[in-house]
Amino acid sequence: MHDPKLDTFIRVAELGSFAKAAQAGFVSSVSVMKQVNALERHVGVRLVVRSNHGVTPTPAGAVLLEDARRMVVLSAEAVAAARRAADTGKQVIRVGTSLLRPCRELIDLWTRLNGGALPFRLEVVAFDDQGNRLMSTLTALGSQLDCFLGPTGAHVYREQLGVLPLRDLPCELAVPRRHRLAGRARLDWADLRGETLMMVPRGVAPQLDALRDGIASSHPDVTVVDSDAFYDMATFNEAERRGTLLVSLGMWADVHPGLVTVPVAWDAVLPFGILHAAQPSPHLAAFLAAISDETTKNP
Repeated sequence: MHDPKLDTFIRVAELGSFAKAAQAGFVSSVSVMKQVNALERHVGVRLVVRSNHGVTPTPAGAVLLEDARRMVVLSAEAVAAARRAADTGKQVIRVGTSLLRPCRELIDLWTRLNGGALPFRLEVVAFDDQGNRLMSTLTALGSQLDCFLGPTGAHVYREQLGVLPLRDLPCELAVPRRHRLAGRARLDWADLRGETLMMVPRGVAPQLDALRDGIASSHPDVTVVDSDAFYDMATFNEAERRGTLLVSLGMWADVHPGLVTVPVAWDAVLPFGILHAAQPSPHLAAFLAAISDETTKNP
């Protein structure tokens, strides 16, 4: 909206140096000097005094500096106002995001689908999914936020919430970096003999109950211990501290720097999708229908 030479002039005046302004703007000092010279020619007055001690605004430059700052602010406000006007009439979908349930995939999907034509605008809302606070988030769906992405296999999700399934995620193992299996590209049951696996207690998710049953019946040399019913950072910390393998997902591979996530040659998967209130609002229902249509056409 405004002449970018004003931004350069402001940086030079505030930092007192062409070199510092160049570093702040990720350009060369020569480029900065050329922009200031061009601005002076355009205005018709000297704006800065150059010396061995740095650069300082002239009286005329000081006046322009104050007005330039206001012009930059007004320009940003004008752009924001124009964008708000363009969004008039669009329904806001509040998408939750957290450490273990990031929203990036949904935002990417919506950007690919939307193209600016559909009557929705996404607003990202951070929420706390650590410890028991996840349950508070579930009860807030429909009031403080509309939906979030994550594993959807838990009984409580299916019983109390609405779910739009997207795909199945393979269960993998988060392995402490000093563990003997941390360097493996893929694990199988032979690798897991004598190992201890940490996973959610029985009754939380049927898919993980089936994994437990398979271990008990076919792999008695593998020990299973309970974690919390819903993972948070404390779960990953505990696995790392104990040197225990944690049943995990690829989406959590970067959650804890002390763990590496390794695929396993088993059939265990967890469903993954969008969680929302059991009775979504009309505009959320329309949004979910648009997402469902897109994922059906382009799985």
